[in-house]
Amino acid sequence: MDDRGSVPIAVTVNNYYAPAPAVPESRPGANVEDPRGRTHAQVQRRSAWSWASIALGGLVIFGTLVAPQSFAYAVSGVLAGAGILLPGAWWRSCESKDRKALEQWEKRAETNAELKEMLRGGYDVVAWGMGSDPKPTPMDRRWALIAVVAVGLCILSGIISPM
Repeated sequence: MDDRGSVPIAVTVNNYYAPAPAVPESRPGANVEDPRGRTHAQVQRRSAWSWASIALGGLVIFGTLVAPQSFAYAVSGVLAGAGILLPGAWWRSCESKDRKALEQWEKRAETNAELKEMLRGGYDVVAWGMGSDPKPTPMDRRWALIAVVAVGLCILSGIISPM
């Protein structure tokens, strides 16, 4: 604890804060799991795959629109690119929303802690009545729906394709 009586600095893993790990100094890069049970390495891998998906889907769409051979070819390429791009973009969107929700919660928790500290003494009942704000849970990714839509876009692209 520092001089203000607060908790030690936390470690960021996948935008979720976990208590500082009890890791020997010889292993500074040891993996710490986040609330979903993923290690930092797994999150980094998924992040890389999401960027690869976005880049490849974007390249397919760009290449199709730059030199279309026909309208059907252009539509087919855009659908295929969207099917490739969708999972990576969805993962990034969900991670961003989770990070923003956690940051807002942390600000609220810090403000509430300061208010409770100011209310100590004669206003204990008010401080007790403030309760606690539960930590936000990661949003449901709905991967089954995203997979069906992505595969459906790719199949539809193959059906429409003139080749």
